[in-house]
Amino acid sequence: MTFYIVLALSSFLISLLGTRLTILAVRKRVMPIDPASLRPNYKKPTPTGGGIAVVMGLIICLLVDDIDYGIILSMFLLAALSLLDDLIEIPLLVRLLVQLLSVLIAINVLPAACRCATPSGNNNRNGPTFFCRYISGAST
Repeated sequence: MTFYIVLALSSFLISLLGTRLTILAVRKRVMPIDPASLRPNYKKPTPTGGGIAVVMGLIICLLVDDIDYGIILSMFLLAALSLLDDLIEIPLLVRLLVQLLSVLIAINVLPAACRCATPSGNNNRNGPTFFCRYISGAST
């Protein structure tokens, strides 16, 4: 349990540092800005692309935890798609197809992630047992 607490705090600190470094880098360059409009959730122009540090912090910590690479690939695809969409306008159909591919990769990997704990308590993978029980439909 202590390992996961340290991992969560590490992810937070990496994200915090990465976001700060992104802000410092953006000050020297022109960052894409979404103009204010009626549709988005904000009413004034807002810089985009800052979430990449949060996703990278999470991916780094998941690599340390030895999570299946399919889930990490899925997260990376979604993060890359979001960043590219901030930088250049990606057509809706392309975004939908990449998101579908990412979900299919994650769904394909989930049955392997459920092998982390057995009802007898024998762990053949490190992972949170509640996640495995939730995915497999077992009662807690």
